[in-house]
Amino acid sequence: MPSSKPGKQTKVSKHGGGKAVKKALKVKGGTASRYTTRNAALNRLQLKLADFRRLCILKGIHPREPKKKVKGQGKTYYHVKDINFLAHEPLLDKFRALRAYERKIKKAKAKKAYHAVDRLEERKPQYGLDHLVKERYPSFGDALRDFDDPLTLTHLFAMLPADKRHGIPAELVTRARSLALEFQAYVTKTKSLRKVFISVKGIYYQALVHGVEVTWLTPHALAQTLPEDVDYRVMLTFLEFYLAMMGFVNYKLYHDRALRYPPLLDTRLEDNAAGIVAVIHDLADTVSQVTKGQVVTAAKRGDAQATATEARMKTLDFDAIAGGGDGDDDDEEAEAE
Repeated sequence: MPSSKPGKQTKVSKHGGGKAVKKALKVKGGTASRYTTRNAALNRLQLKLADFRRLCILKGIHPREPKKKVKGQGKTYYHVKDINFLAHEPLLDKFRALRAYERKIKKAKAKKAYHAVDRLEERKPQYGLDHLVKERYPSFGDALRDFDDPLTLTHLFAMLPADKRHGIPAELVTRARSLALEFQAYVTKTKSLRKVFISVKGIYYQALVHGVEVTWLTPHALAQTLPEDVDYRVMLTFLEFYLAMMGFVNYKLYHDRALRYPPLLDTRLEDNAAGIVAVIHDLADTVSQVTKGQVVTAAKRGDAQATATEARMKTLDFDAIAGGGDGDDDDEEAEAE
């Protein structure tokens, strides 16, 4: 191949350029090839920052600190393998569908079509986290060894009030309280509690569950305030995964003891703020002794009690009682004469 200047010649590529040149120029094994910035990851996954943070929390992926920050010091880095792992997550499609659905709801609100808003809210797509729990914790022992933080956060939100301004829905608070009471009832029933320590932060508990020491913190039973400098969206994302995880763990614990799950809640005791007693009241029954689908509520118990009282009243002989009373009066009159 002749050059533009006489007397000089350029080297001819053996493979003809193209992909071979790109492959030869590619850096192998360097820091630049192993790590990527957060903006590059967002562009590749086609996600908003809030959805990316949520997905990383649910998948258990955290930022990395490379030895040499090629793209600059003030950037957040992630491992390329982690981003490739996120790219094949089924929740990506769910998040995109939810984002598009929220735009529909926003447009309906702008048009003041409130009937359409209600209809869209009812048909909002849902997603589950069961596959993530199985993926992150392949065995039951792995889940128990990492059970401290889920228990602590669940007990915290069980004591917090539902607040619309901070985005804390009442459904999550109710679910957290239910799961916390179920675990406390199991620990009490199996006598697994080993240590208790009261501090300024709250009450520390330590229980031995299936040979694993589980430690958690519960706040004091006082009025809780919601500080403004806390990112509740991040905490709610952690709570969302922890609630799914606790559901699996509680089911396994109850099933191994041949106890019904979920346990029936005594509504009368719950209305009286009896707490854990409302759950323990039902744990003596085993699975074989329970009729499927039978739920005893306070109203049904009141009806049964009224029926029993009426039956006892029918057995009483009021005529005999009235006659006995008149005889006693005649005897007293005879003695007076």
